[in-house]
Amino acid sequence: GEVKTILQNQKGYLKLFNFKPRYEKLLQNCKAIVSVSHYMKEYFLNNFDGELDKDKIKIAYAGVDDSIFKPVEQNIKEQYNLSQDNYIITSVGRITKDKGYPDMLEIFTKLYQTDKNFIWMIIGSGLYEEELKAEVKKRSLDKNIVFIGRVPREGLASFYSTSLLLLLLVREAESFGLVYVEAQMC
Repeated sequence: GEVKTILQNQKGYLKLFNFKPRYEKLLQNCKAIVSVSHYMKEYFLNNFDGELDKDKIKIAYAGVDDSIFKPVEQNIKEQYNLSQDNYIITSVGRITKDKGYPDMLEIFTKLYQTDKNFIWMIIGSGLYEEELKAEVKKRSLDKNIVFIGRVPREGLASFYSTSLLLLLLVREAESFGLVYVEAQMC
């Protein structure tokens, strides 16, 4: 994320201290730079103003702990007193507008209108949380949208394993969407 913050959206102290040219000089002097995906490597190269040897950027994908992220038997429906007829949709991450929560609410509202058995479980917290909760209440969806809060990594597998689908609509591309991989493993 620093690439976007430093190279494109300089604000506050970054702009005040003229940080971008110093950052670029630092990177030019590095022996190697590690990127978490091909996308981020290309993004970085396309937004870097100076000369930079693309071969010094190495890609090291984030790993997923397969002792944690695997199908599990624990049924979240029982834990949250839901019917076995409910269809669980899960979202995991910071609750911000940039993560697409306004759009996801629109999608869920339409799904709910087609079948009242849909339940959306939102795992995480963030700056948009209170506003989203207010909108959910306004739409009378508070029985079908459950705000879980933060869950330790070890507890996510039971949500993923119980869910019909994972719903994430990030407005800006992720550097590496680890949540997608974790959910697929479950």
